Amino acid sequence: MSKQLVKNNLNVDTAKSFVYNVTNNAPYYIFAAKSGGDQTISTPVDTKLEDINIYDNLLFGKRIKSNDIKLSVKRYNWAANTVYDMYDDSVDLIDKRFYVSTDTGLEVRVYKCLFNNVAISSAGKSTVEPFGTSTESFITLSDGYVWKYMYSISKLEMNKFATIDYLPVIENLTVTTAAKPGTIDVIKIEKSGAGYDNYISGEFIKSSEIAVDGESLIYDILGGKSINKFYANCMIKISSSGPRNGQYRLIVDYRIDPITGKKLITLDQAFAITPLPGDSYEISPNVFIYDLSNTSTETCYARAIINSNTGNSVSKIEVLNPGLGYRKARAEINVDGTVGVSGNRLANVRPIISPDEGHGYDPTFELFAKYACVSGVFNGNTGPIIADNSFSTIGLLKEPLYANCELTIDTSTIKGEFLPGETISRYKPIKLSGNVQVFANTLVLGSNTSLVDSLRENDPVIITNGLINIFGLAQNINYYTIPNANSQLIQSVESFNISANVEELPFFEANCNIYLIDKTQFAECVEYDFPRLTLTNVNPVGFGESAYILGEESFATAKVSNNMPYLTVSGRSRNIDLPPAYLTTANNSSGDVSEFEVFNQLTRLVGRRVNSLSTFVPNESLIQNNGEATFHSFENVAEGPGDYLYVTNVINNINVNEVLSTNRDSDIQTQFNINEKYDGELVRDSGEILYIENVNTIQRRSTQTELVKLILEF
Repeated sequence: MSKQLVKNNLNVDTAKSFVYNVTNNAPYYIFAAKSGGDQTISTPVDTKLEDINIYDNLLFGKRIKSNDIKLSVKRYNWAANTVYDMYDDSVDLIDKRFYVSTDTGLEVRVYKCLFNNVAISSAGKSTVEPFGTSTESFITLSDGYVWKYMYSISKLEMNKFATIDYLPVIENLTVTTAAKPGTIDVIKIEKSGAGYDNYISGEFIKSSEIAVDGESLIYDILGGKSINKFYANCMIKISSSGPRNGQYRLIVDYRIDPITGKKLITLDQAFAITPLPGDSYEISPNVFIYDLSNTSTETCYARAIINSNTGNSVSKIEVLNPGLGYRKARAEINVDGTVGVSGNRLANVRPIISPDEGHGYDPTFELFAKYACVSGVFNGNTGPIIADNSFSTIGLLKEPLYANCELTIDTSTIKGEFLPGETISRYKPIKLSGNVQVFANTLVLGSNTSLVDSLRENDPVIITNGLINIFGLAQNINYYTIPNANSQLIQSVESFNISANVEELPFFEANCNIYLIDKTQFAECVEYDFPRLTLTNVNPVGFGESAYILGEESFATAKVSNNMPYLTVSGRSRNIDLPPAYLTTANNSSGDVSEFEVFNQLTRLVGRRVNSLSTFVPNESLIQNNGEATFHSFENVAEGPGDYLYVTNVINNINVNEVLSTNRDSDIQTQFNINEKYDGELVRDSGEILYIENVNTIQRRSTQTELVKLILEF
């Protein structure tokens, strides 16, 4: 039998990994689905059938960029007269309200509570709103709370990422840089004790010299008990105003001069600024900190504040210096035996150590940012997103593949001929120095090369004679020796064998160029019609103009054209003549097909209505023989190949050059003659649906923008 614990940091780390993956690796999209909607909002279920239904009803989506996602934490708005939890290294804080947000009107600030004026078992109410952006912790005097400023959120970031329940985490380099590892900012009172009579407030004697016999460590004080050692191991703190204020020193001895009756204290070290006659001071019990791991690089100093109204019990621990580098510590109020505090009268106090790198160094872990907020905007009148009908489901789609893509390649760079059905990869070529000669036995010899230094076993290479290519893996990389012309001297050249997936190499020539390549699968070739490739299963990661592509079977290579439009998706590109609702504007990069930033999964039918006076009804059923679809929207195009009819949830198949008709009980039917058909831009069921949320039906308009926020918990 065992008992396990999944650490909160694992959840945070998973959230951070997800955000990193979204912004640096795989393509993720916020999508909208299901036009129409139901009167009641159903709860999504995690089933294969649910995913299929989502894809059948998928409308459009927008790719998430690095500025569209933020790690987030739970939101706790500061409110007066509220008891807040405090940071405690011995408490699981995951469900505690130990930080707050405040709104200045210009920005929102986040503060961590280091001390909540706890009195043994109960905490005080926060009555003063935390303020400022100091990198040091501070106390709100009226309520005794100690706060640490963490970061600020601009109004723009609030609008984009904040919700009623969650706040984004915004990096603050000033706070991070100022963080101090292993500090003890708070020492908590577990038991207040009683009888701590070794405290006093007083003044130094008003004479020309308050130090005894000029000794900077011995001072004559007024008042106090006439008992030797009574204030030994106490802390003295200067309370006068001016530059001497706040100085503290440890009293290592206290004695009554038997001749003069003076009350003398001896300090562990001299004050940095010598007190003046009449300066006031406070003597309090010292709180000694034991470094249990021997890791501290700066000592923590603290003193106990005594309450005379509760039997001289400890009411508060004031940390004078939080120290540095503590890993594990124990605190004890150090009193001399002459004071008479022992047994049940002893107080019990506990030091609270900061996170490893200090408060504010990493708010994602300190505040448990195990949430990610994905924020996307669906513009009603830009890009291929149709500004009609409605949607009632939103979600997150990972790594979908694009279909119906046409790629134009640079004719001057084509080597070989691409084959239908082969995998197309994009690659980065690294030209190696010198030239190589290829032999029929797959031996490759180098001339003025650095093959031994440049290649490793099974590195992929391309060798080209300028017209066609050999692609394979470099093996047996070595030096090759051949006799010279006189068969007397031995000449050494570099060599390797090429492992190629062909029965016979396409050429055996000298003076060939060789490239080391780094390749990634990009798409599948449907058709090659020089100089265009029709592609499907297109992976949009890292693709753009002037990219290099390779046919994995033909070994054909080429460079993508840098002339627009070099890529179209279902007939859509920046320069294609499509209606305004479907066409991105030239100055709006959000719809640039080359970057695969948006997709439209509606099936687009081009043709004409049989009766121009009849209309379609949103979300009604349309039929054609055994085929069926759901009407989404219609666009009348005065010029061009025809009107545009958009449908979703296609069942069986919708054929070109046939009529698609409404399925009404009445005799009045609306019909559409189909001349062209463009399926949705994604390969159906490709990628992973990671998140589904059913919402109240959102009606779309050309003048309307929908801001969608998804909160993902890890």
